[in-house]
Amino acid sequence: MKEPCYRFSTHRLGALCKKEALQWLRSPLLLIIFLSAVTLQLVLFGHSVRSRVTHIPLAVVDEDRSFLSRRLISILMEGGDFELDPSPLAKADLPSGFQKGSFQAALVIPSDFSLKLQKNEKPRLSASLDGSEASTALLAKSRLLEGIAHFYESLRDSASAANSRRFEITAHYEILHNPRLSDAFFMVPGIIGAVLFLLVTAIAAASFAREKETGTLSSVQMSPVHPVEIFLGKTIPLFLISLFFSVLGFLVGHLWFQIPLSGSLSLLAMSTVCFILFCVGLGFVTSSYSRTQFQAVFTSLFITIPGIFLSGAMGQTDVWWPAFLRVLSAFNPLFYYVKLSRGTLIAQTGWKTGWPWFLPLLLAAAVFFALSLLVARRFFLESPPRR
Repeated sequence: MKEPCYRFSTHRLGALCKKEALQWLRSPLLLIIFLSAVTLQLVLFGHSVRSRVTHIPLAVVDEDRSFLSRRLISILMEGGDFELDPSPLAKADLPSGFQKGSFQAALVIPSDFSLKLQKNEKPRLSASLDGSEASTALLAKSRLLEGIAHFYESLRDSASAANSRRFEITAHYEILHNPRLSDAFFMVPGIIGAVLFLLVTAIAAASFAREKETGTLSSVQMSPVHPVEIFLGKTIPLFLISLFFSVLGFLVGHLWFQIPLSGSLSLLAMSTVCFILFCVGLGFVTSSYSRTQFQAVFTSLFITIPGIFLSGAMGQTDVWWPAFLRVLSAFNPLFYYVKLSRGTLIAQTGWKTGWPWFLPLLLAAAVFFALSLLVARRFFLESPPRR
């Protein structure tokens, strides 16, 4: 039988467009999420995608404490490339400071700095750079060289006005944690955390919303199964698959990209478990406010995509982000998981230095997993309508 051929009608097209617009208006939550997601991601992209890095945290150990050493520090601070650590430091404080992420570069000015300059000898400056983020380490090294060269030029200009004295300065640089300056050392832990955050949350949200959308929730409610058993039955397989993926990701990073496992493996394992539990809990809580799988996944993406940019998984948030975004990142569990995974892999972070990052992650996992359990009990204990 030949199918009827209808002529194109602008009237019918207008009616269909009106029907679709009314469908959007009947779901104001979805419309608000769409508009706010566009605005929020524009703000995050605008601040995270930058070609110039500024305010690199710098620690200075000034053993000379002279006019010339203070002049060198002031020249390094010009231009806003570095942000000076205000706390007084000694050489012994530098390793723990790098492990905690307090600074990304350190400069040691020896006690005979000004004396050797006055004697026309070569003072030796020592600089240490955190190589876990290769591009920032290279930029910090070039900025330190420029600052020292500027200081050298200012001394030569002042000396030529008085006499023919010449000054020379030598600098020794040490790249910590990533001597080869491989970008994989920085990106692999961030990608593992971002993928876990994105997929586990979306899958957890969709799995619970699917029960409500397909109508199988009523059959589950009538079965002689405890709500906690239903919840764990949905949670445990997803948890094990996510744990397997994270282990596989870290093994690939270690074997293929030669990322060392220099820190506490127990801290890395506990952090991964807590983060997966948080993602599962967030997905279940998100699905409780959604009617369909599409709404659940879309809502989870609205939360996870900005969370990835607020975590530092793809860039250093504590280097160039404004203050209000740094405050928001402090409430993001992915921020702490990325810090812990990078620290345990390449910065020799253990429980002694990593517990300030682990406690917020543990708290987030406990709160959201408990909330998801309460949500599951509320939905599964609701009695289906009887006829």
